[in-house]
Amino acid sequence: MPRSVPLIDGLAASMPSPERRSPSRFLLEPDYWRDRLAGLGSVSRGLLLFPRPDLSSPIVEVVEWSLRAHDGTRLWGLKGQSAFHPEPRGVWLREFDSAEPPSVVLAPIYDGCIDFAMQVPAGRRLEDRVLDVLRAWQVAATTCGIEAANVRFVAPVQGEESDAFLIASQLLKQGFYSLP
Repeated sequence: MPRSVPLIDGLAASMPSPERRSPSRFLLEPDYWRDRLAGLGSVSRGLLLFPRPDLSSPIVEVVEWSLRAHDGTRLWGLKGQSAFHPEPRGVWLREFDSAEPPSVVLAPIYDGCIDFAMQVPAGRRLEDRVLDVLRAWQVAATTCGIEAANVRFVAPVQGEESDAFLIASQLLKQGFYSLP
């Protein structure tokens, strides 16, 4: 249960408790997600890729990507990959907050994987974030030329997976969503 922390002017904010609870089983209900997942294909992805020489180096190539979510909202992020690995070994799909500066993580790139980072739009509902993650997962697999099984959801801190990642990975494991 969240605990309240007092803030300025008598306002209080909810802070997550240190214990991580599993999401409600109702969030994984097949009937709830069936129509929502089917609707992902009705909106064109409108994928755009822009080279980012300002973030690239001789060993890392960085591209900014932008695509349309299921509801038309523009999603964006960065894709970083090694200039020395012709075939990627996998993709690390990760999220970063809208308040964080965009950057690539070098650890997966040095290992021959692709760092595929997506910004989480501020104030986005959980249902929409789950669909955003699935759309990014789909784009990561198809644009990186890798099998979908080799796209991993990576939390910024091990063991602190976002609810959207947790639900999306469960939907994928249960076979509710796949590549087109």
